[in-house]
Amino acid sequence: MNNETKYMSGSLFRSKLFLMVETFYLIIFPLLLIYWKPELIHWRLPVMLTSLIYVFLVMKTTKLSLRNIGLTKTNFLPAIKNLAPLTLIGIAFLIIGKFFDPSIWYVKAIVDEVSGNPVLLAVFIYAVVSAPLQELIFRGFYLSRLELVSRNKTFLIWYSTIVFAVIHLSLGNWRITIASLLMGLAYAGNFLKYRNLLAISISHAILGSLMIYLMTF
Repeated sequence: MNNETKYMSGSLFRSKLFLMVETFYLIIFPLLLIYWKPELIHWRLPVMLTSLIYVFLVMKTTKLSLRNIGLTKTNFLPAIKNLAPLTLIGIAFLIIGKFFDPSIWYVKAIVDEVSGNPVLLAVFIYAVVSAPLQELIFRGFYLSRLELVSRNKTFLIWYSTIVFAVIHLSLGNWRITIASLLMGLAYAGNFLKYRNLLAISISHAILGSLMIYLMTF
């Protein structure tokens, strides 16, 4: 790829129109497929792993560094301290919600996947693979990719958060979608301030793993 082609490709990712088209094909279209064929939801983890190819290509084209997407040791302690109160509140909220309504976090697709297998195995896979992968894609990469279009903090936080929440619509539980929206706002703000993906991944892993445990308990 020559310099002129690289420049044109980089400019493409700065286009708001291309962002809208990209959002449709990467977010809306897959959701429509799941709506038509609900069984496809069981392929969400392989799909996210495959999407790393696109992440790599965009990073290569736009020269996004690992530091840009938060894969750094810098600011880990301030970031995790910032998230600690919110994570504790989230834990309490999940447990209290389960106490008052045993089906509050129920997701049939996840329960079906866990059925017949050790729950702790599902929790482990979510904590070490799914949660960090979601954060890499939806916070580390996507926020950095959005910065090519705009530097407006409000736009960055809300656009990425709405995308993150909409993705969770496929789970068929509106409470989880709302929780994803609220946590997405906090995680996006934390990422833009501290640029540390590990801290966010830990918080996400704790809350998501607890939710899986509670819905199968």
